[in-house]
Amino acid sequence: MPGKVVRSIPVGLTALRLLLAPVLVWLVYANAPGIAFALVIAVAFVSDYFDGVIARRVGVASAELRHFDSRADLVFYATASWAVWRLHPDVVRKIAVPALIVVGLDVIRHVFDFVKFGKDVAYHAWSSKVWGLSLALALVLLMGFGVVQPFVAITVILGLIAQVEGLMISVVLPEWTHDVMRSGSGKTVWEAHLTGSSGRVSYLPNGEPVSGSIAFVHRVCEGPLPPSFALRTDRLQSPASGSSRFCRSCRI
Repeated sequence: MPGKVVRSIPVGLTALRLLLAPVLVWLVYANAPGIAFALVIAVAFVSDYFDGVIARRVGVASAELRHFDSRADLVFYATASWAVWRLHPDVVRKIAVPALIVVGLDVIRHVFDFVKFGKDVAYHAWSSKVWGLSLALALVLLMGFGVVQPFVAITVILGLIAQVEGLMISVVLPEWTHDVMRSGSGKTVWEAHLTGSSGRVSYLPNGEPVSGSIAFVHRVCEGPLPPSFALRTDRLQSPASGSSRFCRSCRI
C-alpha cells in the first residue's frame, strides 16, 4: 500500500495547476518573456497528464478527484485564454466566432448534465484528451514563440469535436457516471446497468450476473467480447474473481 505522501501526489499535481493560473496573470503584468509563459503552460500540461496516471497507479482515482481535475483545467486554461487575449488580441479576433461556439457548447452540456443527472460530470473522453494536448501545444507555441498557424485552428476544431462528443455522451447515458472514454457508435457500444442497493441484478451479455453500483458493460469491441468482464472506471473487472485488466481486444 503506497504511503500517505505518495497517495497525495495526484491531488497535489492538480492543485499545482490552480496555483499556476495567478502566475500567468503575474507574467502578463510583468511583461515577462515568452519563454516564461511557455514554461508555465508546459508544467501545467505535465501535471495534468501525470495526476491521472499516478492516481490510477496508487489506487486513489475517484470521481471527486476527476471533478477537481476538470475544475483545475477550467481555471488554468480560462486564465491562459485571458492571457492570449491580452497579449495577442489579433489572434483572438480571428478565432472569436468558433471559439465562442466551443464555449457555448460547453455551457449547454453542463446545463444539460445538471438537468438530467442533477450534478456535473467529468467524462475525460479521448477527444477531450487530444484537445487538451493540442491546446497546450498551441499555447506554448503562441505564447512562447509567436507561432499561430496551423496549431490554433486545429485546436479550435478539436475543441468543437470534443464538446459535441461530450454532449452526445450525456444524451446517451441513462445514469450519471464518469470516465467514459468515448461515445457509443459503430463498433463501440456501452450500456449502463443500475444495480446494487435495490437488490436488483444486471447481467452481462453471456448471462453472468453483475452486482455492485453502476456497471458499464462492454458489449462489442474490435475483437472478441472479453468474457465475464464489466467496466469499472477505466479498467475491465471480472465480477467473479475481482481481478482487473485492460481489454486485450480494444485496449480500453
